[in-house]
Parts: sequence; C-alpha cells; structure tokens
Amino acid sequence: MSSEREMDELTHQDFNVQLFSEWVIRWAEGPRIDFKAKLISVSDEDKQFEFCRDLIAFANVARRIGKPTWLVFGVARDQETGRRVILDIRDQYPGKTKPRGWNNPNVCMAELQADGVEKVYTDVARSWIDPVPDFSLRYGIYEGKFVSYLEIHPKDSSKPFCLKRGYSKGDSFYSIGDTFIRLGSSTVRVPADEKDFLLPASKTAYLDARDWSRIVEINRQDCESSYNYLMDFPLRDTHGDNIFEKILNLLNEGEKLIILLGNAGQGKTTIINALAWELASRINLAGLRKYYGDSETSQIHSIIEDLEIVPAHPVPIRVQLRKRFDSQSFERNILQKLGTRNRKNRELEQYWSIPGSRWILLLDGLDEIFNRRSFAPELQTWVDQLPDNVQVVLSSRPGIIDNGSGKQITLAKLSNEEIFAVIRIKLLQISLDRFESEFPLIENYLINQPDLFDVLRNPRAIDGFLSHWSGNVTVSRTEEDLTFTRPIKAETSEFKSNLANDLNMPRPLLIDRDIEPETEANLFIPDPTSTDLHEGEIIEGDIYPVPLVTVCAAVVNYIYEEELNRLRKWGDNAPDLIEKARDKLRHVAWIKDWTTPEFDKSRMTARERELNEFIGFIFRNRQILRSNYRYLNRFFEFFCAAWYASELEPDQIRRKIMRCNDEIAKNNFLKLLNEFYKANNVEQLSI
Repeated sequence: MSSEREMDELTHQDFNVQLFSEWVIRWAEGPRIDFKAKLISVSDEDKQFEFCRDLIAFANVARRIGKPTWLVFGVARDQETGRRVILDIRDQYPGKTKPRGWNNPNVCMAELQADGVEKVYTDVARSWIDPVPDFSLRYGIYEGKFVSYLEIHPKDSSKPFCLKRGYSKGDSFYSIGDTFIRLGSSTVRVPADEKDFLLPASKTAYLDARDWSRIVEINRQDCESSYNYLMDFPLRDTHGDNIFEKILNLLNEGEKLIILLGNAGQGKTTIINALAWELASRINLAGLRKYYGDSETSQIHSIIEDLEIVPAHPVPIRVQLRKRFDSQSFERNILQKLGTRNRKNRELEQYWSIPGSRWILLLDGLDEIFNRRSFAPELQTWVDQLPDNVQVVLSSRPGIIDNGSGKQITLAKLSNEEIFAVIRIKLLQISLDRFESEFPLIENYLINQPDLFDVLRNPRAIDGFLSHWSGNVTVSRTEEDLTFTRPIKAETSEFKSNLANDLNMPRPLLIDRDIEPETEANLFIPDPTSTDLHEGEIIEGDIYPVPLVTVCAAVVNYIYEEELNRLRKWGDNAPDLIEKARDKLRHVAWIKDWTTPEFDKSRMTARERELNEFIGFIFRNRQILRSNYRYLNRFFEFFCAAWYASELEPDQIRRKIMRCNDEIAKNNFLKLLNEFYKANNVEQLSI
C-alpha cells in the first residue's frame, strides 16, 4: 500500500539527492560516513549500544571538524561485482514495533518517519549518550528506491560525547564516560587519557590536507628565487656566520624570537623569503593524512598521531608589515595567510592550539609599519603572549628594537670580495657573454676607484650600479616582493588625526620592485647635479673610464628612486619627501664643519634624518652623543658636499673653502667638485 503514496510525500524537503548520489558514486566509508543496507535496529539493549557507539563516534568527528557526518541507510554492496546497490527501506522501522498506520496509505509518511524512526533514535540517544548529539533524519527517493540518512550536525559541546551509562557483553566492559571516535571505517574506543584531545572546531581550528597544502603554497609563493640567490651567495652576519643557516639552527634549537637587523637593501626580505621557501619545502604534504581519522590502524594510541592532521615540521607564515595596523587588523592579516580571510580575529589562537602543530611567523619589516610608534607596544605584547609552539623571526632596520629583545642578528656589510661575487652572479644571470665581456671592465674600474666600495656594500646599491652600467639589461633583483598593498586614497581628516603620534616617522619603505630595463646604452653620464636618472650625452666621447662622482650619483639616485617607488604606494607626498631628504643630505654636507665627521641631528628634520638613516647614507654616532650623526664615510660626506656645491656660484664656494683650516678636507672636496665640473663640461675651479 505504501507504493500508492505520492512521490512528493516520500521525499523530505531537506533530502539532498545530489549529495546522496555523490556518496554512492564517490565516497568510501570512513570517519564521516557509514553505509548500511537497512535501518539500524535498536529493539534491544545490545543493538541500542551498537547504535549509540557509532552515533557517539560520528558526533565526535563532527564536533572536531565542524562539518556534518552521516549514517546512510539503503545502500549495500553487491558481493559479486563489488558495486553499490540501492535498497528500498520504506517499510523498515528500528524500534520493537512499527508505528501505527505504517501500512495505511492515508497516514502521512512524514509522521511515520518522525515518530517511527527519528524519535526512536532520539529517545535511545537521550538514554545512552551525554551530551545528546544533534542529528536529524532525511529521506527521499533515489533511483526509484526509498532511502534515508541520519545527518549528525556539529555541536559545540563543552566535552566529547560519551556513554551516559555502563554496558557489558561477554568480556567487554564499558563504563560511564567512555567515548568513541571513527578511525578509518571503524568505530574505536578512545583511551581515557586521550579524551582531552577530542577538541571542538569552535575552539581549535580543523585543517585537512588540502588546507595545509593551501597554507604552505600561500606562504612560499614567489620565494624560490630568494632561496636560490642565498644558495649562490650566502649573506653573513657581523660575526661572519651564514645568516640563513644560523637562523635555521636557532629555530631548530627552539629560540622563541629571532630579530634580523639590516639597513635598506641589505637583504632582509631575501632572507625572510628564503626561510619561507626552505621551511615550507621541509613539509611532506604527500605524507599527510587527507582528513581527520583517515588511518589504517585499528587502535588509537594517540589522538594527535592517529587522528589529527599535523605536519611533522613547523609551518611558516610569512607576513609583510607594510601597512597601518591595530591588534585586530594585524591578526586579520595573518588569518589571510591561513586562507581564512572572512573569519573573526579571535579565531587566530585556534590555529596555534591545533594539537601537535608548530608554527614559525616570519614578520618582515617592523620598521615599515605605517604607525609603528603607536603599534609597536601592542605588537611586543602580542609576541610575548604567543604560545610555546609559535616561534617568530622579525626583520627590521637597526635602532628600532631594544637591544634586550630576542636573539638579535645583524647583517654585515658586503666585503670587497662579496661585492665582486654579487656582481658576478648578476651578470651570469644575464648571460655568459655579458659576464665575460663586462666583468673584467667592472673589476678594473672598481679596483681603480676604491672609494666606491663603501657606497656598494649592500645588494640594492649593487643593483643601482649594474642598472647604470648595463643600461639596456634587466638586472635580477636581490629582493623580490609580488605582494601589493592597496594604495591609500585622499587622506581624510580622521585619517590624519589618527596619525598624530606618528607624523615624525618616515613613511613605510616598501620592498623592492623589479628593475625596469632602460634604453640601450653603454655606461652613460647623467647630469650629476640633477636628481633625475635620465640618459645624458656622453662627454668628450669617453665611455670608460667614467668619473667616480657620476657613478656614485647614479647609485644614490637609484636608491632614492627605489624609496620613492615604495613610498608612492601609500598615497603620501612621496616625491616631496624624497627630494627634501636628498637635498638635505647634500646641503648639510656642504654647510657642516669639515674638520669633524659629526653633525648635529637638528640639521635635518626628523623625517629627512630618519629616511636617510634607514637608507644607510647617515648613521648615529652612539659612542659620542645621541644627537650626533655621521655620513657613510668621509669620502661620501665630501661627495655630497661637492654635489651640492656644483650648483653654486664659484665665489660662494671660494668663501667656504677659505674659511676651512683643514687642508686635507679642502683637497678632497675640490677633487670631487672638479670631477662634477668635468662631467658637465664646466671649467675647473682652482683656489
């Protein structure tokens, strides 16, 4: 008689026929699903226990992964073909008796399923399980057969689902509080000392193999070239140690906070990116179980080892600190690196608490946080409160972090030999022919211009030198960053008000972009008095040798232009700041007392001074007075003074020189000034 019922009446409104078809065709029995040929009978205590044991296991899986699990009825496997077959179960009921009207076509199927199936299972669960799982019955027609399934919903219970009463059968004894979990396609009892590791997804994030793979790929993206560069040319600290290997060793030893210090362009981002690549490469993604409980073992010894999906090696999370932050936006930024863009900030700690997980935060550019002065104390507190399974590598320029914070490692300036090594690598990356034709010329030029070495002691300056030398060739960059920040549009009054405490800070110095190829030319001589690096006419037909001041001016301009490109991303008046910093660098060198290398910090505004210091053109002389600064070296000081003076009238220059009692200083200045004059076909100045 039941066959006389209308099709619509036989299908629950929430029955998902597409999902059911997917199960039948593609899913295997496992931690999330079990197929039954018929409804599970609960007509006696033994059968009730068997049903509740499975229900507890599936409920605990759903609680852990935050996704539903299912007991599917009406699906069997053909013993001969191994294929799944669909069985009609419309006249089956799990209780001792069938519900009244089960064979009466006038009785609604929804009532029969609610009273005769769902309520029966619910009453049994309430009698046996604490807390009671949240599940519902779905039924419908699939391939002309009546089928159904119990969908066990994730429930944010304070403890795992367990037996509410004891049970024994033969040699098997089960006590109140015993709990079960799915391990592969089996239901197994959880050891009492492991129950605390059955965690809810609401408090501890659940990641399957695809999630871990996504995290690893996000955080090593665009990092391989940095790793390859460090393999070809290891950067070293001030003790002569390989910084990359030193940081890896410190991480392996469990160092909580490692701080990498270096000036602009020295390679901090290169090291951070290379660390991300190396740490990510250590993770065997293929060796991870695909999902929670995916295991071929038959007994649980450890929830973490037998059920959880945790990489054997720490997982790197690479974050570029080139934004304006508060504690919430900072955590959102990290959550994006975990592939959880739309989740709430409070959920970040749920990832740290994944059992057995270890994390390494690679935070690049503390000095470049837009509101560093106001946010730095919050960041320090945040780092201090991280759990023991989270380590941090933080990069910054010197002078930003207290000397007592973390294990500090300072990048060393390149030696003369290392400068040649970097140039050699970069030319070989262009072509072997280019290397063979140009390296001997460059080597000879630098040997005959030893003062230039101190200007080239970081990789970015070498980029500028080679960009000038090989004007028609794209030079590979030492630091690469393909992550773009959203530029700030017009500053609102509210935005400016929020920056009140940070107005004296330089705008964030965003990371390198690719070198743009220039118009084909040999080593050209730009107007050294100009701040623009446009190609100029070659003076007197000479291509080599080129005046030292011309090359030095090109490198300095290149570095300023790189800072300009970074500052532009913030919508600030970047060109104005760059021009003021460059002009003040030259002007102070001209007006200062040449008999001493020091000058007082009041000679520059805070932003001009800090920008030039971050670049590495000046530095604070901490051994004398905190207010005293010096130029990169004495040659660079007189170069900047001569650069400024090359725009002045000869009489102004003579008056300055006549007031100076230091003959060596005067001679050094005049030599460089006359090089500027020669480069621009101006008559030499004699005193």
